[in-house]
Amino acid sequence: MRFSWLKIMFATLAVAFTVGCGGGGGGGGGSNPTPTPTLEFSMSGDVTVQEKTTDVATFEVKNASGDVTYSIDGGADAAKFKISGNILSFVTAPDYGNPDDANHDRIYEVVIKAEDAAKHSDTLTMHVEVTNATLYFTTKSDITVEENTSAVTTLSVTNESGGVTYSISGGADQDKFQLQGSALSFTIQPDYEHPSDADKDGIYEVAIQAKDAVESAIKVLKITVVNVGSANLEFTTNNEVSVKEKSTSVATLAVANAAGTVTFSITDGSDKDKFVITSGNELKFKNAPLYIPDASNVYHVTVTAIDGIDSVDLAINVSVVPLPITFTNEQNVTVPELTQEVQTLSVDNAHGRVEFFIDSGADKDKFTISKNKLIFVTAPDYDNPDDSNGDRIYVVVVKAKDDAGVSTTQKKYITITSLGHPQFVSEANISVPEYTTNVTTVKLNSKYDVTSLILSGDDAGFFDFNASSNNLSAVLTFKVAPKFDDPQDKDHNNIYEITINATDANGKNASLPMQITVTDVKGEDVNIASAVYDDNLTDTMDDDTLTLYFSAEIDANSIPADLKTAFEGIDFIGSPTDHSYIEGWPYKLIIHLDSTASRPDENTTIAIKNEVLKLADGTTLIEASPAKQIEFALPIYKTGQTKSYDENGTEINPPNSSLKDDAYYAVIEHLGKENILERNDTQNVVIDKLNKLMWQDDTEANSTVKVWITKDNFDNHNYFAKEDGDTAFNYCQQLDLDGFTDWRLPTIKELNTIIVKGQNPAYSSTFRYVADDWYWSDTPCDECDNYAWAAQLYEGTIRAVGNTKSRHFHVRCVRDYSEGE
Repeated sequence: MRFSWLKIMFATLAVAFTVGCGGGGGGGGGSNPTPTPTLEFSMSGDVTVQEKTTDVATFEVKNASGDVTYSIDGGADAAKFKISGNILSFVTAPDYGNPDDANHDRIYEVVIKAEDAAKHSDTLTMHVEVTNATLYFTTKSDITVEENTSAVTTLSVTNESGGVTYSISGGADQDKFQLQGSALSFTIQPDYEHPSDADKDGIYEVAIQAKDAVESAIKVLKITVVNVGSANLEFTTNNEVSVKEKSTSVATLAVANAAGTVTFSITDGSDKDKFVITSGNELKFKNAPLYIPDASNVYHVTVTAIDGIDSVDLAINVSVVPLPITFTNEQNVTVPELTQEVQTLSVDNAHGRVEFFIDSGADKDKFTISKNKLIFVTAPDYDNPDDSNGDRIYVVVVKAKDDAGVSTTQKKYITITSLGHPQFVSEANISVPEYTTNVTTVKLNSKYDVTSLILSGDDAGFFDFNASSNNLSAVLTFKVAPKFDDPQDKDHNNIYEITINATDANGKNASLPMQITVTDVKGEDVNIASAVYDDNLTDTMDDDTLTLYFSAEIDANSIPADLKTAFEGIDFIGSPTDHSYIEGWPYKLIIHLDSTASRPDENTTIAIKNEVLKLADGTTLIEASPAKQIEFALPIYKTGQTKSYDENGTEINPPNSSLKDDAYYAVIEHLGKENILERNDTQNVVIDKLNKLMWQDDTEANSTVKVWITKDNFDNHNYFAKEDGDTAFNYCQQLDLDGFTDWRLPTIKELNTIIVKGQNPAYSSTFRYVADDWYWSDTPCDECDNYAWAAQLYEGTIRAVGNTKSRHFHVRCVRDYSEGE
């Protein structure tokens, strides 16, 4: 909708005079006194202004005595306006779509006060209505003109409806100007040294009205007359500039004939808000522009140079040009025979969409492009090459072109390799949700007929394998849908391992080892990560503790008072009344035993019962977990010590329980036994018959270094994930030494049994392969979950603090020894 500009009417002063006449017959005539006129506004207070313009009105009064000054005297929106001389304007051009007047009705209220030299005054309440702009001036408000010239500017507007006419509608210096069509000029050429404007400051003010068939607009111009010296200040910077996209630098501003220090400023241009001047004369984009296809990509800005005497403008057109696009793919490509797809094409610096074409090349007819994929028309045969020179290297030039019309080419060399045997094209590792039977369709390529396709492997019996008639594919399914909580695979870890074997007519074989991982569809499981029994080394069970570490946080409120209803295998705890759940990582339940408990044996296992406990959300029931074997925190091992001594070196006989040393336990368990280590050179092991342990003692024992947990698990605070990755725990689990495969990582107490105090090196001389470094134990630090215990066998020291679990230490494995092995 278009709105008409409300004309500001300037009223003329009409003064009435009354003349008295003498009466007849000799009567004398007298005259009435003329009343003193009162200062008053001669204009309406209701004004309509287009959005995005600042000019509002030029004030006129009548009956003034001397000069008149104008000021803002109140109004709900007074702060939105300013006065310069007799011109009222907005501080900031209003936006029709975002009104900021007091009541947001787009009608701004301000009270204007006029006062003359005789202190007569009048006020005018103005209501300035902001309309949706269509017709508005594109001529800039501030203009600089050299003295002794007539031409000022050519007026222009935008969005006109029909022909536009211009007229002078006001301004303190309106009588100094004339209009011919859209050409504004001085009636008399101005003189810099003798300014004739109203306030003699050399800045002439005039209001111009533009009117088309529908509406009108007013623009107040300020024309500054500058001095003309012997040489004019002029720009030497080019007004046409090209800038590559993604760059901010535009131009270095420079002038000639400066009379003093030059300052540069941005004064106009439709895109002036997008530019800034830095370092005094560097014109730059505020934000690096991008080239936009189907747009002009030309930015307009006017800069002004001032040297204190003269000023000059330069309208600069900045053209943003696109960066060249470049291929990001390898030029040299290797493709196995009988394969059509060569490469997925991609480029950098593209503008919009990108199209790819076959451009040229000796073997261009052998290729086609589907969207962004370069493919062979016919899959190549290594034994029957059809490239131009028969060397199995196909040459083709591909072309890329974006929406901006920017293009580039790349010459590619595609080398064909021989398959030599049937080739599987299926994934080797597949995840299948529990309760489903479908696994995958195994596919393979072969130059020759495949005569057999056979399923084998440890877990092959759990699958049906139905091959196609040409043996180039087979449907693999579970015979019975697997359950995550009841794994049937050989290792009972929900990873089913099989191998697909193919044989072609030439007798060449191919194998695809596969791992099918069954995933839990019921959400997160919670397992017991470890169960640690801590003996307080007294004759009773009082204050012994059992600590259960969980793999995820559980709801403490779901833990029942009778713990035996929530856990399998904890009957030995008796009837404890004190237990506490620790929230926050690590998640653990600490159970303090009492006199009703009994000591568990080394084969005791503990598991979570089904659907008793809940996750931390308080609603999700936790399913039964796999059983976890109990661990003993630093158990006492037999060392052969049979005597006890006080602090003065005097023997205490018999040893008593207050010391808690090995002599005391020797009295109870193995009085008189000696700890003798024997090395079996054939087996590369050391046997500790007293403690019934067999130690690894081969070259790997002084060269293998591992982490306790991986760095990823350490960074994610999974401090007990020792079974995940290339860890010390897994190294011992996988060790096969002299036919024994039941090796494990020793506890810190077990490592301590091979240390001999008072000698250097401190380890028993029975061992042959020992590194001068720390050795990991399987014992975590109870008070600092990110550390684990380790022993320095050369120095004879053990510690936990400082042994960050992600550090690399040496590994020496141990296993339980039976007499006669």
